[in-house]
Amino acid sequence: MNDKGHEDGDRLEELQRLLVGVEREQIEQLHDKLEVPENFSSQVGEVLPQAMLKSTARGSELSQVMVPVVEDILRLSIKKDIDKFADALFPVIGPAIRKSIRETFRQMMQSLNQTLEHSLSWQGVKWRLESARTGVPFAQIALLHGLIYRVEQVFLIHRDSGLLLCHLGQDDVPNQDPDLVSSMLSAINDFVGDSFEVEAERNLNSIEVGDISIWLEVGPDTVLAVAIRGEAPNHLRTSLQQTLEQLQHELSDALENFKGDTSQFEERQEILEDCLQAQYQGKPKEESPKQGKSPKLIIIVLSLIVLSALGYWLGSELYRTHRHDAYLASLDNEPGYVVTDSYYDDGVLIVQGLRDPSSRRIESLLPGSSLQAAEVNHRFKPYQSLDAPFVERRARKILSPPAGVTLAFSDNMIRVSGIADLEWRQHLQSRVALIAGIDSYDDTALKTRFTESLLAPPPGVSMQLEAGVLYVEGAANNDWILSLAAAAEQYAEIETIDTRALVNLTEVSLVEQITQLEQQAVFFEAATSYDFDSIDVPKITALCSNIIELANQLSRSVLIVVRGHSDSVGSFEDNQFLSRERADFVAQAIFNTGISPRYVAVKGIESAVETENSEAERRYNRRVGFEVIVE
Repeated sequence: MNDKGHEDGDRLEELQRLLVGVEREQIEQLHDKLEVPENFSSQVGEVLPQAMLKSTARGSELSQVMVPVVEDILRLSIKKDIDKFADALFPVIGPAIRKSIRETFRQMMQSLNQTLEHSLSWQGVKWRLESARTGVPFAQIALLHGLIYRVEQVFLIHRDSGLLLCHLGQDDVPNQDPDLVSSMLSAINDFVGDSFEVEAERNLNSIEVGDISIWLEVGPDTVLAVAIRGEAPNHLRTSLQQTLEQLQHELSDALENFKGDTSQFEERQEILEDCLQAQYQGKPKEESPKQGKSPKLIIIVLSLIVLSALGYWLGSELYRTHRHDAYLASLDNEPGYVVTDSYYDDGVLIVQGLRDPSSRRIESLLPGSSLQAAEVNHRFKPYQSLDAPFVERRARKILSPPAGVTLAFSDNMIRVSGIADLEWRQHLQSRVALIAGIDSYDDTALKTRFTESLLAPPPGVSMQLEAGVLYVEGAANNDWILSLAAAAEQYAEIETIDTRALVNLTEVSLVEQITQLEQQAVFFEAATSYDFDSIDVPKITALCSNIIELANQLSRSVLIVVRGHSDSVGSFEDNQFLSRERADFVAQAIFNTGISPRYVAVKGIESAVETENSEAERRYNRRVGFEVIVE
């Protein structure tokens, strides 16, 4: 049963293949083309160009539908990488713009030699007079009057690094360091972009500096900068764009792999030579000679007149220039004068510079030259010369030393010696630092003229100076006496000081305090009757403190001996121990008030005590006394 069913199925499948086999294969192929993306896109790609051509031929429906799509594609491309988009358009957009703005006229070119042909014309005479008046060479005057514009320098700069790739310039134009100019142009461009928030694709187009204009054309990898004198036409910028496009095209590989080697760009300088353009005014028409006169004779006569006048003028100018140069040289060599600039203004020589106020007056210098006062205008500003004569002159004027004071100058230092009063010495100390050219001063050899008030004696002290000896009488404390000896050393009149009649109040006070302390005594009723309240501690400690302080003021050492005593009752050994204990008791009371132990010594009896005759004598021996040793 199963074999038969299988055989029927095979026969049915064979029948289907015979009836619809071809259609079935076609359906499977169509399925593969529609359902498989790779196959479907390939089929669409084959027919899409023909479909777009036929759609365009029928109308503009496809174009209208594609415009928004293409705009979105361009917008996304620009947003993603605007530089790549600009680089792709750069070779195309330049020629298109040039075709729309190309100039329809050109002016006649004329060189400097054609301009100089006017040297014998009235215009040429006017130019020579202008040259004489301003001091500008005649050739430059003629160039400026005949020039419309001229490209004087060309710079090819690498856009990313700012390095100079190539540089050209006119032969008669003085050039600064081209690399420095290139760096400054790149820095200015970056500064403008950063300071004014300029968009990245925007760049600086031109810079105006006096009568010089700097035009910049920016490519994908390079910047072409030209320095132009005069008013350049717009078609020059078109020429610059063409040159930049040519360079960008021919040197694209070198620019893309640029690592700092500029030699390969210098070999292509001939491309930049086309940028060194110039244009001059057209030559004026010649006037027709009058009838009956020989043009050649008129020209010869006029030439002789002009040459004679020119020779006279030239000789006068040479003589005047010689006189002025000689005067400027003598002025520059004059001590205290520095000439910084000189020029002519309406035929008057203007001299600018610096002049030290203590130098010779300018009016005294003119008579030594062949110039008149009306020929020269001096514009000098004051300054302080550091030459030694001017420094010394300036110091003497500012310090005004009195008679008896000598100033010596060497190595930017003033050494002062002699005798002066205290006021001038103070004036010296306050003003010497203000003198230009003086770094320090030495007044160790300067003595101050003596007056009694300068030593500031206290009340009750009198002084008298006789034959170099200063006699001092009265009473003063130790501090003033010590300062007297130090202060007297600066007065030349004082040779010695006699203080025999001067009482030292500090020493007197010390003796008084010692006497009072040594009169103090602490008595004891019995051997062990120690009572702090029975001791006049405040008085004793006050005397001890005063004695220590006064001794220190006198720079003398002091020792306060606290000595204990005992009566004759008992053995010598017991009494010696008892006397020492009594002295320790009183010393401890003193130490408790803050007196340093280094100023105090404690001692007991050193020998046996004689037998007393009464109780009063025994009570007197039971005491503690004080002894002061000053060295």
